[in-house]
Amino acid sequence: MVSMEAARDNEVWTVQAVLDAARTYLAKRGVDNPRLDAELLLAHGLGLRRLDLYLRFDQPLASDERATFKQLLLRRGKREPVAYLTGRKEFYSLEFEVTPDVLIPRPETELLVEQVLARAQRGPVTTLVELCTGSGCVAIALLKELPTLCATATDLSPAALVVARRNAEHHGVLDRLELLCGDLGAPLGDRRFDVVVANPPYIDQAERAALAPEIREHEPALALFSDQGGLAHSHRIADWLRDHLATTGCAVVECAAQRATATHALFAAVLGDPWTVQLVCDLAGRQRAVSVSPRPAAEE
Repeated sequence: MVSMEAARDNEVWTVQAVLDAARTYLAKRGVDNPRLDAELLLAHGLGLRRLDLYLRFDQPLASDERATFKQLLLRRGKREPVAYLTGRKEFYSLEFEVTPDVLIPRPETELLVEQVLARAQRGPVTTLVELCTGSGCVAIALLKELPTLCATATDLSPAALVVARRNAEHHGVLDRLELLCGDLGAPLGDRRFDVVVANPPYIDQAERAALAPEIREHEPALALFSDQGGLAHSHRIADWLRDHLATTGCAVVECAAQRATATHALFAAVLGDPWTVQLVCDLAGRQRAVSVSPRPAAEE
């Protein structure tokens, strides 16, 4: 990338010129969607919405604005995730604070929200727990969609719960969200819930080297990796559900697409009859979650 600090006297660094140079710089460093990332970072540095940039392509940038953007760009070139650079990520049309203490929310995790909302159409959901809440995005999205719902969320990381608390405050649902620190369902005692949702660690340690640098080097390992071929946490959740899911309740647990069949078999083996275990596909048709209920699902 031509240095934005070494511009010739007659060279004007407009928004358009800076974005073009940034896209080339990021593309050479193997960044996916380099133009989009450049736009997100420049908008963040300027305190604008991304769409506002399109109205300012010919606007020259001041030297301090170029310097701020350059620092963000250099960090992105080292494969630091955009969400950690901007400190926010959209999930279910809501904006969430994210830090390196929490997993960056993914679009596929919205499947958990959609499954619970479908369950709520069939009958009231009064008690819900999210295990491994991280930023709190799933529980908070559900609290926004279901105004009468009260929820509990757990996480092993105290730092993650600090982020979840700030997100709940920001979205005005903290009075309906109980945050507990502990491993999976351990902080919940003998309580039972209508709905359980979880996006647990499910990546096999052997897969670490194949992960993108953004994930491998920056996202919290505590939220990513699980023993027993990536199934250890799912096994413990399945065992916990037996005594903590209401008889008319349901649980939805995210899983790795490449281990969906193995995850389904694990839940079915641990829970046995008469539990119903089904795989749930995302919009791309990939099996990305396991849905569990204590009795056979009613005919649609």
